[in-house]
Amino acid sequence: MSEILKITNLSKNFGGMKALDNVNVNFKKNTLSAIIGPNGAGKTTLFNVICGSLKSNTGQILFNDTNITNLPTHKISRLGLGRTLQVKSIFNNLSVRENLYIALQSSRGVFRLSNSLSCEKEINDELLQISDLFNLKDKLDADAGSLSHGDISIIEMAIALCLKPNFLLLDEPICGMGPSETEQTIKIIKKLSKTTDILIIEHDMEAVFSLAEDIVVMSQGSIIAHGTPEQISKDEKVINTYLGEEEEV
Repeated sequence: MSEILKITNLSKNFGGMKALDNVNVNFKKNTLSAIIGPNGAGKTTLFNVICGSLKSNTGQILFNDTNITNLPTHKISRLGLGRTLQVKSIFNNLSVRENLYIALQSSRGVFRLSNSLSCEKEINDELLQISDLFNLKDKLDADAGSLSHGDISIIEMAIALCLKPNFLLLDEPICGMGPSETEQTIKIIKKLSKTTDILIIEHDMEAVFSLAEDIVVMSQGSIIAHGTPEQISKDEKVINTYLGEEEEV
């Protein structure tokens, strides 16, 4: 099975602190993968470097065999790599429909105040398909900012999918959700993974082990384990790491 993302000797320093320390890891296509680790492990920093929000000090990142190391975020996005954020970034004062519409129109490379009838129909058809996938049809006309934290997280995933990525990075998609929202989101991510390669960061270990086929464990900016859920659950380094507490980078 070929890799969709190859990371080699990747390092990121903040002053004298190593947030990423010579990270080497590959992620395979057609696989739902996860990164776990205690606070301060460097998980979000790794996402930020992959997506171009932060520049690495050393190393290389290949996405579908294209070198994306330190490219601007918009160029990486155009290559088909999308992500959601820990801090939600929807337009709170617009409806869910309007949020999705803007994302779908921007995926076409230019924002127009008016579209042809055929283009308008195409956008609206896609909008309904995506809202159906994410169970958002009954919320399309609600102000996005008025919805629950769980719904907003799902809207963020829907917006990311509007941009047509072939690899989607989800940063703590289940954080702050109650049990029913968590269950619904797990189902959505599983369904989405059938057509889009996904890599998640998540602290909910039960969710990770029910979702991921491939798990990477980070601690203090380094990879300490990589394997199947069964392998990770028995790894002594992983068990010992989760006994400590660190501060998130």
